[in-house]
Amino acid sequence: MSTLGRRNTLLGYEQPISAQGFTSNVDDNETIKEQESYAPRRTSWSLNAEEIISSLNAHHSFITRQGRAFTSLPRFTDLGQYEITEADQFKLWSLETRRLVNIVNSDQPIELEGQSEWFGKANAEGYSRLGEIAIRLDKAVHMCLQDNEIILLKHGHSMGGWREVRRSKMRLFRYGASTSAGNAHQKEHEIDKYYHAIINYVTGILAQIFVRVAYGARWDTICIASLAKLSTKLKMLGLDLPRAAAISTGVVEKAEKEVKQSTAHPAVEYFVMGRFYQVMTRNLFMVTDNMNSPTSYGLDLANTYEISSILYDTGFRGLRSLLFQDRAGGMWASGNRKNTHCADVLFQVCLNTFEGLKRNINQRGAEPRGSTFVSWEWTQVPSLYEGTDPTCEESNVIGRILRMSIADFLPHTASLGSQATSRPEKPKVKSGRVALVRMQDIVTAIIPLSLLPGVSEISQMITIISFNTTIGRDVKMCGGIGFLAAFSIRSQESQAVPEGGDVTSVSASVLAKERALSVDDSNTTSFSFGAYNELVKANRKITWGLDTMEQWIIDQTAIVIPSRGYCYSSLGLGACLVIGGLAVGFTVEQRITGVDPFNISMFCWTLAAFLIVVLKSIRVETWPWRDFFHGRVVCRSVSEVCSVSGMDPQLLLSILLLLEPRMILEKRGPFNDLFEKKAAEGFSIDIPLSTRAVVQGGCYFVKVSTESGPALGHMVYWLNAWRRIAEICIRISSNLLVADYLVFSMTQHRDEILVQPH
Repeated sequence: MSTLGRRNTLLGYEQPISAQGFTSNVDDNETIKEQESYAPRRTSWSLNAEEIISSLNAHHSFITRQGRAFTSLPRFTDLGQYEITEADQFKLWSLETRRLVNIVNSDQPIELEGQSEWFGKANAEGYSRLGEIAIRLDKAVHMCLQDNEIILLKHGHSMGGWREVRRSKMRLFRYGASTSAGNAHQKEHEIDKYYHAIINYVTGILAQIFVRVAYGARWDTICIASLAKLSTKLKMLGLDLPRAAAISTGVVEKAEKEVKQSTAHPAVEYFVMGRFYQVMTRNLFMVTDNMNSPTSYGLDLANTYEISSILYDTGFRGLRSLLFQDRAGGMWASGNRKNTHCADVLFQVCLNTFEGLKRNINQRGAEPRGSTFVSWEWTQVPSLYEGTDPTCEESNVIGRILRMSIADFLPHTASLGSQATSRPEKPKVKSGRVALVRMQDIVTAIIPLSLLPGVSEISQMITIISFNTTIGRDVKMCGGIGFLAAFSIRSQESQAVPEGGDVTSVSASVLAKERALSVDDSNTTSFSFGAYNELVKANRKITWGLDTMEQWIIDQTAIVIPSRGYCYSSLGLGACLVIGGLAVGFTVEQRITGVDPFNISMFCWTLAAFLIVVLKSIRVETWPWRDFFHGRVVCRSVSEVCSVSGMDPQLLLSILLLLEPRMILEKRGPFNDLFEKKAAEGFSIDIPLSTRAVVQGGCYFVKVSTESGPALGHMVYWLNAWRRIAEICIRISSNLLVADYLVFSMTQHRDEILVQPH
């Protein structure tokens, strides 16, 4: 029976432990398996609406995994307190369920319902209308959140707690009693239709996402039923928002007085289902944030914005990362494998939506020139080669795991420093660009792209459901397609950034071009094979660096590198001089008149000692003799590691930065500001980081404008995090364009060194 090997400290979060250990005795035909098994990728659906409708009243009778039955449980998204009878609720739920089932079964891009006149044109007036609907929807979503959290609080299973409830209550208080019903631009019934069309569209998009991202016996049923209930409540609350807000706030105030300490209800699995509604409401908040212009800053930015996202290859064991910029300038980033896996589904939905939008615009014929541009670049890399290339020196498990990068999505590749045995296969590319003139088309594009930051919520929801409910025993994420992506929605005003400026957007950054294989907007249909080859070369370099680090021992203050060849060669040279000196002494004897041959021996011994000391000291500052004799080099700085290993210092720094949360290595030195773990006696970061190394290590810089002038902020996502840079108030001056506010800042000088002041 094979023994389990030690899990290497440099393995990624999702990498498996080899059953044969990290040795070279591995069958060449063994394929790399994911740590988590995925369900087959879903391409068609045949949901039964009547079966889902029969589960809408699960609160009447619920059976736990242990077989315990509960009746008369509270209803999430209940409309009873708003004077809607249970019978009427069920009818409305059934209608919404059938609508969502039809959307899923059709497997076609969703179109935003309604007449183009409701939404207006892509100008200030059109964005103002959209903002009014966003506020209306935001208020209704906050009421849903309040009501569901109160149910959880009363039964001892709250996930957000009173803080979440009070935040929603404060948001409703800030909005006040006003609604968009009295809007002079539209009639009341048109606003209701506009509002309902938005709800139908966003819930339909969410339905397509949920059924694609996971599979299980009851997964589809729970997702569709929950969305149907939420959609119904949002529509009903929107009919009379002031009255609904007063009722919801009254319930909260009453609960604050009554619910002091509640006992947890034994039907834990039922209340865990509240996670569905929490995920849905948070996704809706992201939609409303991007629908509404950031007027809270006191700026008119309705026509000046960009929403963009890239899914790019990092080069680290097939790890991809997601970077997102929302309309208000907020930056989101994640390197978690589950998050990027969920992002695959969202990008696929966005791709289908954008391509469908382009087809519709082409069918409509000639229109006025649009001022908002939607562009997309979707690059599917060839399948991972499962065999072992005989020309590749890495024939062990470590090498094959580390080669899980885009460089090895090629059929035949050689190791670092070698040439590929065949020309790389050209990836499959779907790209396009379309100018939008109608507000209806802009909303159609904005909503699915705005849901990308919600991937963390979706992946967490799947995990929680899998471990806590009766439906979770067979719920698995669905398999996906390996691809890179760069999607953006940009207004014409946001593109007025001066050439050669020191800031750029996410979609136009060097990172997007080099790592997501994005091309310039003016040439979106042309795939850059040269950029692809450069990415392959860069990934081979990273793979070599990771493979080299597998042999190192890393502790809190130093990195120990095996260097037996160097150590034993140095000792061998000294031994040769010593033995040679003795040989001279014994063989010459008295043959040279007046010369003691052992003086030559002493000289050889002195030279041997001198050479050993020099060879021992030239590479590192402090090298204990014990480690020297054992063939180990103790390195306490970046420069020492690079001197011993020959590794590029910027490559080493990027790896240390990316693996920061997983390493016990503590840092010091003049350039350690970006590292979290610091100590006075730690490992010295004595070489400054270049911009490329910082970005490769998962750190992004954002230029913002503050009351004191421009400032530089940074965000680090690491391997298993999901970070956001909060919105920051900005100041507009005569020399700072509105389009520059809180935008992604990537230096245009690829080798620029970041000097950190102290």
